[in-house]
Amino acid sequence: MNKLGKLADRSYFDQVIHAMRMRGFVEFAEVTTTAKDAKYHVPATECRNTAMFFHLPQRTLIIQLDYNESDSYDQYDFIKEEEKIGVTGCWSIEFHMEFLPFKMISQRIVKANIPSEEWDSEINKIPFFHRSPESIAGFPHSSGKICYSQRNSTCDKVDPEAIADGIGDVIDQIADILEGGQFSELQVTGFPPYYTFPGCEVGFWNKFNRSELRRLVRRAWGSDGLKR
Repeated sequence: MNKLGKLADRSYFDQVIHAMRMRGFVEFAEVTTTAKDAKYHVPATECRNTAMFFHLPQRTLIIQLDYNESDSYDQYDFIKEEEKIGVTGCWSIEFHMEFLPFKMISQRIVKANIPSEEWDSEINKIPFFHRSPESIAGFPHSSGKICYSQRNSTCDKVDPEAIADGIGDVIDQIADILEGGQFSELQVTGFPPYYTFPGCEVGFWNKFNRSELRRLVRRAWGSDGLKR
C-alpha cells in the first residue's frame, strides 16, 4: 500500500511562488485557513486552504491561487481502511482583470491592418474577453475559473512550473490590453474560502494584506469582514 497523502510541505508553495515570480508576477498576499479558523464544510480530520494572490505590475490583473486539502474522502463509512488515501489536494485558479475600453481594443485591431471581415474573430480570440481560454496547464475550466478537481495525493501535486507557465502563457496574450494603475472596483467575495470553510471571512481578512489590496483596487466589495 502506498503511503497516505499528507498536507503539502511549505516548500511546495515556495516553489509555486518562485515559479510565478519568474514569469513576472508579484505575490502580495497569502492566507492559510484551517479548522482552527472555521469548521470545514464536510467531516475531515485534516483540512487546509492556502490562498495566494499575485498581481502584474502596472496592469489591472490579480491572480488568485487556492490549494484546498483534506482527507474528507476517507471519512465516508463505505471507504474501507485499505482504500483510504489520506489528504488529497485541489488547485483552483481565478483571474480578476480590467480590460481597456472596447473602443481602444478595436482601434488596435484596425491599425493592425486586419481585414474587416476578421475583426469579430480577432476579438473572440482574446482570452477572458469574450471566452475562457481553452486550457491552462491542463486544468479544466468554467467561466474564467480554472479548477484542478482530480483527487491527487500530495506526491502527485501539479508541478509549480507548469502552473506558472500555463498562467503566464495566457496572460502574455492580454497584458498589453489591460488597464494600467488601479482597478476601479473589484468584487472579492471569492477571496476567502467561504464554501469550504463557512464563516471564515472575518478571520481571513484579518490575515490578509489589505493595505496592498487598497493600493491595487480603488473599491473592493462583497465580503464580510473586509472593512474591519
